Amino acid sequence: MVRGRRRAQAPAAKNGENPPHPLKTMKMTAEFQGKLSHASPASKITSYFASEEKKNDDKSLNSPRLSPRKHASTTSILQQANNIEKKSPHTIKIPEEVAEPKKLVKPRRKINVEESLECKTTKLTDYFPVRRSVRKTKKTVLEEKQRHIENAILSEREDGLEVHNFPGKGRGIVATRPFKRGDYVVEYAGELIPLDEARVREARYAQDQNTGCYMYYFVHKDVSYCIDATAESKRLGRLVNHSRYGNLVTKTLTVGGIPRLVLIAKDDINVGDELMYDYGDRSRESLFYHPWLAL
Repeated sequence: MVRGRRRAQAPAAKNGENPPHPLKTMKMTAEFQGKLSHASPASKITSYFASEEKKNDDKSLNSPRLSPRKHASTTSILQQANNIEKKSPHTIKIPEEVAEPKKLVKPRRKINVEESLECKTTKLTDYFPVRRSVRKTKKTVLEEKQRHIENAILSEREDGLEVHNFPGKGRGIVATRPFKRGDYVVEYAGELIPLDEARVREARYAQDQNTGCYMYYFVHKDVSYCIDATAESKRLGRLVNHSRYGNLVTKTLTVGGIPRLVLIAKDDINVGDELMYDYGDRSRESLFYHPWLAL
C-alpha cells in the first residue's frame, strides 16, 4: 500500500443545482503587476526589415521533409557556390572567348620589271628648292682673312693712312678711315736679315746720332729674324710710333715662303687716331739711349 495525499473530492451536487466547478490549483508563479523603468521595449532592426533567415526557416518549415541526401546541408560544394554566385554582387564573370575573325590577305601583285625600271622615285627636292646655309665655318672665315691679308701685302696696300708731324716725337701715322678690331692696317716693310747681321748693323747705327733705329726683331717658327727698315722708303709702316698701350699689334705671316711682319688693329680705331704699337724692347741699353721706350 502506497501512502500519498488524497485528492480533494468535490462536494456532491444538490438536487436541482449544477455541479460545482472543480477546484483550481494555485499558480506557483506570481504575475508581475508593476512596470519596469524601461517601459518601452528596445526595438530591433528585424521589426522593420524581415530577416532572410526567418524566411528561409519558414520555407523549410512549410516545405515537406526531405531525405538526408536531398537536404540543403548535404548538397555539393559546387551547387552551393553556384547559389552564392547568383546572389553575390561582387562576382567576377570571365567573358567567353570569342574567336577573332580571320584577316583577309590581299593577293600579291606581280611586279613588272620593265615598268619598275621606267618609274623614278620622287624626291623632296623635286617640289621644294634646296636651301643651303649661308653661315661660314670658323676655318673658312680664317682662310678668307688670310687670303685678304696676303693680297694686301703683295699689292703693298696702305690706304686709310696719313703722315703727321708730332711735337717731341717727329713723324707719325694717323688713320683717315675707321678700322675695326682684327682688320689689317699696314705692313712693317723692310729688309729681312739674320740675327748676326742685325747685331752688326745696330752697332753701326748707334754711332751715328742722326740715324734713327728702325730694326724690329722677332721669332718665327723657332728662328730669330730682324727686319731692317732704317733706309728711307715710301712705306708707311716704318713710321708708326711706339706706345706700351698702343692700338695695333704685330703678327707674322708666311707669304711665298718668306716671313712677313704686319700690323693688325688691336681695338676699334676711329678717324684721326694716331696708330701706335709696342716695340717690346726693354733692355737696359735700349732704355738708356731711348728712354721713350718705357712710355
